[in-house]
Amino acid sequence: MTIDPQPRPINEALSCLDRSNLRRVPTALLLLASAYVVSAIVVSNIPGWNFIVRAIAAVYVLAHLLFMVVSRAELVKPNAIHLIFLVWCILGVVGGYDTVSFDSLIGKLWTVFQLITLSYFLYALAIRMRSIRWLEWSYLFGVFVTLAWVLITTGGQFGLERISGTQGNANSFAFTLLMNCVLSLDFLRHYRSIIVKNALLCNIGIAFPFILATGSRKGVIGFFLLLFYEVVRSLFFQRREKRVRSVIFGVLGIVLALTVCLPMLDESPFWGRFQNLERFAKGKALVEQENSLSGRLNLYTRGFELALQRPLFGFGLDQFRYHVSTVSGTASDQTYSHSNIIEVLADTGFIGFVIYHSAYLLIVLRLLSARKRGDSSLAGGYLSLSVMIGVIVIVFDLFSVTYYAKEYWLAFTILLCSTEFVNGQYLQTEIRRIRES
Repeated sequence: MTIDPQPRPINEALSCLDRSNLRRVPTALLLLASAYVVSAIVVSNIPGWNFIVRAIAAVYVLAHLLFMVVSRAELVKPNAIHLIFLVWCILGVVGGYDTVSFDSLIGKLWTVFQLITLSYFLYALAIRMRSIRWLEWSYLFGVFVTLAWVLITTGGQFGLERISGTQGNANSFAFTLLMNCVLSLDFLRHYRSIIVKNALLCNIGIAFPFILATGSRKGVIGFFLLLFYEVVRSLFFQRREKRVRSVIFGVLGIVLALTVCLPMLDESPFWGRFQNLERFAKGKALVEQENSLSGRLNLYTRGFELALQRPLFGFGLDQFRYHVSTVSGTASDQTYSHSNIIEVLADTGFIGFVIYHSAYLLIVLRLLSARKRGDSSLAGGYLSLSVMIGVIVIVFDLFSVTYYAKEYWLAFTILLCSTEFVNGQYLQTEIRRIRES
């Protein structure tokens, strides 16, 4: 049994293509890919359950390779971003020649290598199918299962602690919830059914209280940035007949979030995390219940000092935690830097920093190129999706270490597929091949 989903139009030439010429993908392969996405979101961080995710991932990769051999399918060209991250990953070993913890260095190298590999195979499947809708729905289903788990285990009463879902980390859970909002906003533009649209709007509305309950400042900032982006996009880039309605919904969303949801946490023990954003910016004394901002500032300073000690290649992957501690090489005070920028800089030096972030620059250049060519009328959905994912990735990169997080790599895979479809490079190649044949 095979499936051949209808992709979203990204080029007028699609109407000229014979559907029988498009590559068909076995249903089993798609189900395995979706199962990996769901399991990576739901159970990968639950103690003792990660072996399930690894088993599904291994079976999926083997099945994908078998499909390629049996069907004699051509190898999908790796995205340049994958190659950049792979080079950076290997470079991360260079600075660790005298590492304090060789096991952690190799362990992190192996983790990132696996994530890059899985990202490529998911990307390759999306390219073959000319669609990422299945990938988006898989992500949304994984979030739905996670939210159901939280509601069942807490009874809807979040209590006095920050919730972390099944991710085991409140900030990681907030990132997953933000991706849930991003994908819901993307689907709002592609489904005409009023029932589906209302369900997606409710999904976004339900996600926000959960984001607040994580106590994640990054999550709250990211949520309002997404709403702000939607208002701006509606004002300047949407057709006139839809502009007023979209702006009204966006403004109402911001007002409701500010006036209804935020006061709900006024008495919570981590409300000080949000209060301190304003206090820290104004140079006021931080509230007693929460002082992580000053602690993170010290970590950033220490990370930059470490980078200056070894400016070329740094100390090696995952070595920040061992060199920032007061007693180097012991478990005392070990912690990551709480910033992907600082972590990459300290672990892989300025050379690694440039290589790693050249991937981001390349993505921006591709999107700008697509915009200048006037493709937004045909690929506006993909362009908007890319921008929204880019916003939350940057927000979390600034204040979290994300380069080895599964939820981050799943989001980044969707971003890579989206930017590829924005430019239509793979599609143009396929159209040319079909016409020549």
